[in-house]
Amino acid sequence: MMSLRICTAESCKRAASALCISCEQDFCIVHFNEHSDSLVIQCLQLADVINKLFDQVNNISTFRPDFLIELDKWCQEAHREVNKFCEKKKQEFKEIFHKEQDQRTTELDRLRGQITQLILEQEVTEDFIDSIDNSIQSLQRQIDQFQSAHLTLRPLVIDDDLVAFHQQISSYNDLLPLPSPQRTIQLENNWYSVAAKDNFLLVQHDSKLCILDEQLNVVKETPWTHHIILDMFWSKLLAQFIIISFEGIFVLDENSMIINQLPIACHNNKKTWYCGTCTNKNLFLSVEGISSSIYKYTLLPSIQLIKEYRSPISCKEDERIQDLSSSKNVLAIVIKNYRNEVHFDLCSSRTLERQWSIELNWMTAEKNVETTWKFLYQKVTFNQTCIALKNFLNNNALCRGHHIVSQAIHLMS
Repeated sequence: MMSLRICTAESCKRAASALCISCEQDFCIVHFNEHSDSLVIQCLQLADVINKLFDQVNNISTFRPDFLIELDKWCQEAHREVNKFCEKKKQEFKEIFHKEQDQRTTELDRLRGQITQLILEQEVTEDFIDSIDNSIQSLQRQIDQFQSAHLTLRPLVIDDDLVAFHQQISSYNDLLPLPSPQRTIQLENNWYSVAAKDNFLLVQHDSKLCILDEQLNVVKETPWTHHIILDMFWSKLLAQFIIISFEGIFVLDENSMIINQLPIACHNNKKTWYCGTCTNKNLFLSVEGISSSIYKYTLLPSIQLIKEYRSPISCKEDERIQDLSSSKNVLAIVIKNYRNEVHFDLCSSRTLERQWSIELNWMTAEKNVETTWKFLYQKVTFNQTCIALKNFLNNNALCRGHHIVSQAIHLMS
Protein backbone atom coordinates (compact mmCIF):
# COMPACT_ATOMS: atom_id res chain seq x y z
CA MET A 1 0.00 0.00 0.00
CA MET A 2 1.45 3.32 -1.04
CA SER A 3 1.93 5.94 1.70
CA LEU A 4 -0.02 9.15 1.27
CA ARG A 5 2.18 12.15 0.54
CA ILE A 6 1.33 15.26 2.56
CA CYS A 7 1.77 18.84 1.38
CA THR A 8 5.06 20.23 2.73
CA ALA A 9 3.61 23.71 3.27
CA GLU A 10 3.55 24.69 6.94
CA SER A 11 0.38 23.67 8.82
CA CYS A 12 -1.14 22.12 5.67
CA LYS A 13 -2.63 18.64 6.11
CA ARG A 14 -3.90 18.18 2.57
CA ALA A 15 -2.62 15.42 0.33
CA ALA A 16 0.13 16.39 -2.08
CA SER A 17 -0.92 16.50 -5.72
CA ALA A 18 2.10 18.15 -7.36
CA LEU A 19 5.88 17.93 -7.16
CA CYS A 20 8.10 20.97 -7.75
CA ILE A 21 10.94 19.68 -9.92
CA SER A 22 13.14 22.62 -8.97
CA CYS A 23 13.08 22.27 -5.17
CA GLU A 24 11.81 18.65 -5.00
CA GLN A 25 8.97 19.46 -2.59
CA ASP A 26 5.44 18.04 -2.59
CA PHE A 27 2.48 20.47 -2.55
CA CYS A 28 -1.28 20.40 -2.65
CA ILE A 29 -2.72 22.23 -5.65
CA VAL A 30 -3.39 25.41 -3.62
CA HIS A 31 0.11 25.69 -2.19
CA PHE A 32 1.67 24.57 -5.46
CA ASN A 33 0.07 27.57 -7.19
CA GLU A 34 1.24 29.83 -4.37
CA HIS A 35 4.72 28.35 -4.62
CA SER A 36 4.75 28.83 -8.39
CA ASP A 37 3.51 32.42 -8.03
CA SER A 38 6.22 33.17 -5.45
CA LEU A 39 8.89 31.95 -7.89
CA VAL A 40 7.48 34.21 -10.60
CA ILE A 41 7.52 37.14 -8.17
CA GLN A 42 11.16 36.41 -7.35
CA CYS A 43 11.99 36.38 -11.06
CA LEU A 44 10.25 39.73 -11.51
CA GLN A 45 12.20 41.16 -8.59
CA LEU A 46 15.44 39.94 -10.15
CA ALA A 47 14.39 41.52 -13.45
CA ASP A 48 13.89 44.84 -11.63
CA VAL A 49 17.39 44.58 -10.16
CA ILE A 50 18.83 43.88 -13.63
CA ASN A 51 17.02 46.90 -15.06
CA LYS A 52 18.40 49.14 -12.31
CA LEU A 53 21.92 47.87 -12.94
CA PHE A 54 21.46 48.43 -16.67
CA ASP A 55 20.42 52.03 -16.04
CA GLN A 56 23.37 52.50 -13.69
CA VAL A 57 25.86 51.22 -16.26
CA ASN A 58 24.44 53.41 -19.02
CA ASN A 59 24.24 56.53 -16.88
CA ILE A 60 27.67 58.12 -17.42
CA SER A 61 27.27 60.60 -14.58
CA THR A 62 26.90 57.82 -12.02
CA PHE A 63 28.90 55.02 -13.61
CA ARG A 64 31.99 56.98 -14.72
CA PRO A 65 34.63 56.76 -11.97
CA ASP A 66 36.34 59.89 -10.65
CA PHE A 67 39.86 58.50 -11.06
CA LEU A 68 40.44 60.81 -14.06
CA ILE A 69 40.28 63.81 -11.73
CA GLU A 70 42.66 62.04 -9.36
CA LEU A 71 45.02 61.36 -12.29
CA ASP A 72 45.05 65.06 -13.25
CA LYS A 73 45.90 66.00 -9.67
CA TRP A 74 48.67 63.42 -9.63
CA CYS A 75 50.05 64.79 -12.93
CA GLN A 76 50.12 68.36 -11.60
CA GLU A 77 51.89 67.22 -8.46
CA ALA A 78 54.40 65.27 -10.57
CA HIS A 79 55.16 68.42 -12.63
CA ARG A 80 55.70 70.39 -9.43
CA GLU A 81 58.12 67.76 -8.16
CA VAL A 82 60.09 67.80 -11.45
CA ASN A 83 60.27 71.61 -11.42
CA LYS A 84 61.40 71.58 -7.80
CA PHE A 85 64.12 69.07 -8.66
CA CYS A 86 65.36 71.16 -11.61
CA GLU A 87 65.51 74.34 -9.50
CA LYS A 88 67.49 72.48 -6.88
CA LYS A 89 70.03 71.30 -9.49
CA LYS A 90 70.32 74.83 -10.96
CA GLN A 91 71.18 76.18 -7.52
CA GLU A 92 73.77 73.45 -7.01
CA PHE A 93 75.41 74.29 -10.38
CA LYS A 94 75.53 78.02 -9.56
CA GLU A 95 77.19 77.30 -6.23
CA ILE A 96 79.79 75.08 -7.91
CA PHE A 97 80.51 77.76 -10.56
CA HIS A 98 80.93 80.56 -8.01
CA LYS A 99 83.18 78.41 -5.84
CA GLU A 100 85.39 77.52 -8.82
CA GLN A 101 85.47 81.14 -9.95
CA ASP A 102 86.48 82.39 -6.48
CA GLN A 103 89.27 79.82 -6.17
CA ARG A 104 90.81 80.62 -9.57
CA THR A 105 90.49 84.38 -9.10
CA THR A 106 92.24 84.15 -5.73
CA GLU A 107 95.10 82.11 -7.22
CA LEU A 108 95.54 84.49 -10.17
CA ASP A 109 95.57 87.50 -7.84
CA ARG A 110 98.29 85.82 -5.79
CA LEU A 111 100.49 85.13 -8.84
CA ARG A 112 100.00 88.63 -10.20
CA GLY A 113 100.97 90.12 -6.86
CA GLN A 114 104.17 88.06 -6.72
CA ILE A 115 105.23 89.15 -10.21
CA THR A 116 104.55 92.84 -9.51
CA GLN A 117 106.52 92.73 -6.26
CA LEU A 118 109.57 91.01 -7.78
CA ILE A 119 109.63 93.38 -10.77
CA LEU A 120 109.62 96.38 -8.43
CA GLU A 121 112.37 94.86 -6.30
CA GLN A 122 114.46 93.80 -9.34
CA GLU A 123 114.86 90.26 -7.90
CA VAL A 124 113.55 88.22 -10.80
CA THR A 125 115.34 84.88 -11.29
CA GLU A 126 115.00 82.00 -13.73
CA ASP A 127 113.72 79.72 -10.95
CA PHE A 128 110.99 82.24 -10.18
CA ILE A 129 110.06 82.42 -13.86
CA ASP A 130 109.83 78.61 -14.05
CA SER A 131 107.72 78.46 -10.86
CA ILE A 132 105.29 81.08 -12.07
CA ASP A 133 105.06 79.41 -15.49
CA ASN A 134 104.23 76.02 -13.90
CA SER A 135 101.55 77.62 -11.73
CA ILE A 136 100.02 79.33 -14.75
CA GLN A 137 99.96 76.08 -16.74
CA SER A 138 98.32 74.27 -13.82
CA LEU A 139 95.66 76.97 -13.55
CA GLN A 140 95.07 76.81 -17.31
CA ARG A 141 94.47 73.05 -17.12
CA GLN A 142 92.03 73.49 -14.23
CA ILE A 143 90.14 76.22 -16.07
CA ASP A 144 90.01 74.14 -19.26
CA GLN A 145 88.74 71.13 -17.31
CA PHE A 146 86.03 73.17 -15.66
CA GLN A 147 84.94 74.72 -18.97
CA SER A 148 84.82 71.29 -20.64
CA ALA A 149 82.57 69.85 -17.92
CA HIS A 150 79.18 68.60 -19.13
CA LEU A 151 75.92 67.38 -17.66
CA THR A 152 74.77 63.79 -17.57
CA LEU A 153 71.04 63.85 -18.25
CA ARG A 154 69.32 60.52 -17.99
CA PRO A 155 65.86 60.14 -19.51
CA LEU A 156 63.10 60.27 -16.94
CA VAL A 157 61.77 56.70 -16.89
CA ILE A 158 58.15 56.50 -15.78
CA ASP A 159 57.24 53.20 -14.16
CA ASP A 160 53.91 52.14 -15.61
CA ASP A 161 52.92 50.80 -12.19
CA LEU A 162 53.04 54.32 -10.73
CA VAL A 163 49.51 54.74 -12.03
CA ALA A 164 47.39 51.59 -12.10
CA PHE A 165 43.70 50.82 -12.31
CA HIS A 166 42.66 48.38 -9.61
CA GLN A 167 39.31 46.65 -9.66
CA GLN A 168 38.03 44.38 -6.93
CA ILE A 169 37.36 41.00 -8.51
CA SER A 170 36.26 38.04 -6.43
CA SER A 171 38.52 35.05 -6.93
CA TYR A 172 40.51 32.58 -4.87
CA ASN A 173 43.61 34.73 -5.48
CA ASP A 174 41.99 37.42 -3.32
CA LEU A 175 42.62 35.24 -0.29
CA LEU A 176 46.36 35.18 -0.79
CA PRO A 177 48.65 36.35 0.61
CA LEU A 178 46.81 36.22 3.91
CA PRO A 179 46.82 39.36 6.08
CA SER A 180 48.23 39.29 9.58
CA PRO A 181 45.81 37.68 12.04
CA GLN A 182 43.86 39.88 14.43
CA ARG A 183 43.37 37.09 16.95
CA THR A 184 44.62 33.54 17.33
CA ILE A 185 43.54 30.58 19.41
CA GLN A 186 45.73 27.51 19.85
CA LEU A 187 43.87 24.19 19.78
CA GLU A 188 45.47 21.14 21.39
CA ASN A 189 45.00 17.51 20.31
CA ASN A 190 42.82 18.44 17.37
CA TRP A 191 42.30 17.63 13.74
CA TYR A 192 41.65 20.45 11.35
CA SER A 193 37.84 20.21 11.14
CA VAL A 194 35.88 23.34 11.92
CA ALA A 195 32.24 24.30 11.39
CA ALA A 196 30.54 27.70 11.27
CA LYS A 197 27.10 28.99 12.09
CA ASP A 198 26.46 32.73 11.76
CA ASN A 199 28.83 34.39 14.26
CA PHE A 200 30.05 31.19 15.89
CA LEU A 201 32.60 28.45 15.20
CA LEU A 202 32.55 24.85 16.36
CA VAL A 203 35.98 23.31 17.02
CA GLN A 204 37.45 20.39 18.91
CA HIS A 205 39.84 21.37 21.68
CA ASP A 206 41.45 19.04 24.21
CA SER A 207 38.79 16.27 23.98
CA LYS A 208 35.97 18.80 24.03
CA LEU A 209 33.64 20.36 21.48
CA CYS A 210 33.81 24.13 21.88
CA ILE A 211 31.69 26.91 20.42
CA LEU A 212 33.70 30.10 19.85
CA ASP A 213 32.36 33.62 19.38
CA GLU A 214 33.71 36.36 17.10
CA GLN A 215 36.53 37.08 19.53
CA LEU A 216 37.48 33.37 19.54
CA ASN A 217 36.34 33.07 23.14
CA VAL A 218 34.86 29.74 24.28
CA VAL A 219 31.18 30.37 25.05
CA LYS A 220 30.05 26.74 25.36
CA GLU A 221 31.73 23.35 25.56
CA THR A 222 30.91 19.69 26.03
CA PRO A 223 33.04 16.51 26.29
CA TRP A 224 33.72 14.58 23.07
CA THR A 225 34.25 10.82 23.46
CA HIS A 226 33.47 9.48 19.99
CA HIS A 227 36.93 9.07 18.46
CA ILE A 228 38.61 11.34 15.88
CA ILE A 229 36.45 13.92 14.09
CA LEU A 230 36.80 13.76 10.31
CA ASP A 231 34.41 16.55 9.36
CA MET A 232 31.69 18.78 10.82
CA PHE A 233 29.28 21.35 9.43
CA TRP A 234 26.06 23.22 10.19
CA SER A 235 22.62 22.07 9.06
CA LYS A 236 20.17 24.95 8.80
CA LEU A 237 17.24 22.58 8.30
CA LEU A 238 17.99 20.61 11.48
CA ALA A 239 19.34 23.68 13.31
CA GLN A 240 22.17 21.48 14.57
CA PHE A 241 25.82 20.77 13.87
CA ILE A 242 26.53 17.47 12.09
CA ILE A 243 29.75 15.70 13.07
CA ILE A 244 31.43 12.83 11.20
CA SER A 245 33.84 10.57 13.10
CA PHE A 246 35.19 7.05 12.78
CA GLU A 247 32.35 5.92 15.06
CA GLY A 248 29.57 7.32 12.90
CA ILE A 249 27.58 10.50 12.33
CA PHE A 250 26.42 12.66 15.24
CA VAL A 251 24.44 15.86 15.76
CA LEU A 252 25.14 18.57 18.33
CA ASP A 253 22.43 20.88 19.62
CA GLU A 254 24.09 24.30 20.07
CA ASN A 255 21.69 25.30 22.87
CA SER A 256 21.74 22.21 25.07
CA MET A 257 25.16 20.96 23.84
CA ILE A 258 23.66 17.44 23.76
CA ILE A 259 25.22 14.97 21.30
CA ASN A 260 23.13 12.29 19.59
CA GLN A 261 24.04 9.74 16.92
CA LEU A 262 22.20 9.75 13.60
CA PRO A 263 20.97 6.40 12.27
CA ILE A 264 22.95 6.59 9.03
CA ALA A 265 24.95 3.46 8.28
CA CYS A 266 27.67 3.53 5.64
CA HIS A 267 26.45 1.69 2.52
CA ASN A 268 29.92 0.29 1.87
CA ASN A 269 30.87 -1.93 4.80
CA LYS A 270 34.55 -1.73 3.84
CA LYS A 271 34.63 2.07 4.06
CA THR A 272 33.68 4.78 6.55
CA TRP A 273 32.03 8.15 6.18
CA TYR A 274 34.66 10.78 5.47
CA CYS A 275 33.14 14.20 4.72
CA GLY A 276 29.80 15.88 4.15
CA THR A 277 27.79 19.07 3.83
CA CYS A 278 24.20 20.32 4.01
CA THR A 279 22.32 22.38 1.45
CA ASN A 280 19.03 24.07 2.27
CA LYS A 281 17.17 20.77 1.95
CA ASN A 282 19.56 17.83 1.71
CA LEU A 283 22.47 16.10 3.37
CA PHE A 284 25.41 15.01 1.19
CA LEU A 285 27.94 12.45 2.43
CA SER A 286 31.01 10.82 0.91
CA VAL A 287 33.20 7.90 1.91
CA GLU A 288 36.95 7.56 2.16
CA GLY A 289 39.10 6.05 -0.56
CA ILE A 290 39.55 6.02 -4.32
CA SER A 291 36.50 6.32 -6.60
CA SER A 292 34.41 7.81 -3.80
CA SER A 293 30.63 7.94 -4.10
CA ILE A 294 28.45 10.83 -2.96
CA TYR A 295 25.20 10.00 -1.15
CA LYS A 296 22.24 12.37 -1.10
CA TYR A 297 19.73 12.23 1.79
CA THR A 298 16.56 13.94 2.91
CA LEU A 299 16.66 15.23 6.49
CA LEU A 300 12.99 15.92 7.23
CA PRO A 301 10.57 14.49 8.08
CA SER A 302 13.00 11.57 8.24
CA ILE A 303 16.48 10.73 6.99
CA GLN A 304 16.14 8.82 3.72
CA LEU A 305 18.65 8.02 0.98
CA ILE A 306 17.59 9.68 -2.28
CA LYS A 307 20.44 8.76 -4.60
CA GLU A 308 24.00 7.48 -4.78
CA TYR A 309 26.25 9.31 -7.26
CA ARG A 310 29.00 6.92 -8.27
CA SER A 311 32.15 7.39 -10.30
CA PRO A 312 32.56 8.98 -12.82
CA ILE A 313 29.78 11.40 -11.77
CA SER A 314 31.15 11.91 -8.25
CA CYS A 315 34.81 11.74 -9.30
CA LYS A 316 37.05 9.73 -11.63
CA GLU A 317 38.11 6.17 -10.82
CA ASP A 318 41.65 7.27 -9.87
CA GLU A 319 40.42 10.16 -7.71
CA ARG A 320 39.13 10.58 -4.19
CA ILE A 321 36.86 13.21 -2.67
CA GLN A 322 38.80 15.28 -0.17
CA ASP A 323 36.02 17.56 0.99
CA LEU A 324 32.47 18.77 0.44
CA SER A 325 30.95 22.17 1.06
CA SER A 326 27.82 24.01 -0.05
CA SER A 327 26.06 27.33 -0.26
CA LYS A 328 22.29 27.25 -0.67
CA ASN A 329 21.80 24.74 -3.52
CA VAL A 330 25.33 24.80 -4.93
CA LEU A 331 27.73 21.99 -4.07
CA ALA A 332 31.52 22.40 -3.91
CA ILE A 333 33.80 19.36 -4.14
CA VAL A 334 37.56 19.18 -3.54
CA ILE A 335 38.98 16.21 -5.46
CA LYS A 336 42.47 14.71 -5.44
CA ASN A 337 44.16 11.91 -7.41
CA TYR A 338 47.12 9.61 -6.74
CA ARG A 339 49.46 12.08 -8.47
CA ASN A 340 48.67 14.59 -5.72
CA GLU A 341 46.79 16.81 -8.19
CA VAL A 342 43.87 18.74 -6.72
CA HIS A 343 40.90 20.45 -8.34
CA PHE A 344 37.89 22.30 -6.98
CA ASP A 345 34.53 21.63 -8.69
CA LEU A 346 31.34 23.65 -8.38
CA CYS A 347 28.20 21.75 -9.33
CA SER A 348 24.45 21.58 -9.03
CA SER A 349 23.24 19.94 -5.82
CA ARG A 350 20.27 18.57 -7.76
CA THR A 351 22.13 16.71 -10.52
CA LEU A 352 25.87 17.06 -9.63
CA GLU A 353 26.36 18.57 -13.09
CA ARG A 354 29.64 20.54 -13.08
CA GLN A 355 29.32 24.30 -13.55
CA TRP A 356 33.06 24.98 -13.49
CA SER A 357 36.32 23.57 -12.14
CA ILE A 358 39.57 25.14 -10.89
CA GLU A 359 42.96 23.42 -10.66
CA LEU A 360 44.51 23.81 -7.19
CA ASN A 361 47.86 22.14 -7.85
CA TRP A 362 49.66 25.36 -6.84
CA MET A 363 48.43 24.77 -3.29
CA THR A 364 50.42 21.52 -3.01
CA ALA A 365 53.53 22.62 -4.92
CA GLU A 366 55.75 23.13 -1.84
CA LYS A 367 58.74 20.78 -1.79
CA ASN A 368 61.15 19.60 0.91
CA VAL A 369 59.11 20.83 3.83
CA GLU A 370 57.72 18.71 6.63
CA THR A 371 54.70 20.91 7.09
CA THR A 372 52.59 21.84 4.07
CA TRP A 373 49.58 24.12 4.02
CA LYS A 374 47.10 22.02 2.09
CA PHE A 375 43.84 23.91 2.03
CA LEU A 376 42.11 27.12 2.81
CA TYR A 377 39.38 24.85 4.07
CA GLN A 378 36.51 27.06 5.05
CA LYS A 379 35.75 30.77 4.80
CA VAL A 380 33.14 32.07 7.17
CA THR A 381 31.66 35.56 7.28
CA PHE A 382 31.43 37.32 10.63
CA ASN A 383 31.70 41.08 10.49
CA GLN A 384 35.12 40.20 9.17
CA THR A 385 36.28 36.98 7.53
CA CYS A 386 37.40 34.04 9.60
CA ILE A 387 39.66 31.62 7.79
CA ALA A 388 40.68 28.38 9.42
CA LEU A 389 43.91 27.03 7.98
CA LYS A 390 44.38 23.31 8.20
CA ASN A 391 47.95 22.26 8.85
CA PHE A 392 48.92 18.73 7.74
CA LEU A 393 52.07 17.13 9.07
CA ASN A 394 52.55 14.77 6.13
CA ASN A 395 52.78 16.54 2.78
CA ASN A 396 52.56 13.23 0.90
CA ALA A 397 49.18 12.29 2.38
CA LEU A 398 46.28 11.73 0.03
CA CYS A 399 43.68 11.94 2.75
CA ARG A 400 42.99 13.43 6.14
CA GLY A 401 44.61 10.58 8.01
CA HIS A 402 47.24 12.33 10.12
CA HIS A 403 46.67 13.59 13.64
CA ILE A 404 47.53 17.19 14.41
CA VAL A 405 49.06 17.76 17.83
CA SER A 406 48.11 21.42 17.79
CA GLN A 407 46.31 23.74 15.42
CA ALA A 408 45.80 27.48 15.36
CA ILE A 409 42.75 29.29 14.12
CA HIS A 410 43.50 32.81 12.91
CA LEU A 411 40.88 35.54 12.68
CA MET A 412 41.68 37.66 9.61
CA SER A 413 40.42 41.08 8.67
